[in-house]
Amino acid sequence: MDEHIFEVYLINKARHTEQNHVAEWVQLPTDAENMKAAFARIGVDGIDPSEYEVAAYESPIDGLTDRFRPGESLDE
Repeated sequence: MDEHIFEVYLINKARHTEQNHVAEWVQLPTDAENMKAAFARIGVDGIDPSEYEVAAYESPIDGLTDRFRPGESLDE
């Protein structure tokens, strides 16, 4: 059984453009090590939230993604 119930699309705000997709889908829940690796792949340290943005959400649970808007905090 897949334990990931939610995915977020993280983008590097400084480098992400329509032609240059500096972004990655991250499955949640996850651990700090996987999150750090995802941040590294999109070129941010993950410490300063102004460097990245949660641009989209996906979930197999009906209605869950409706509770979130692009740009919300990862901690949310």
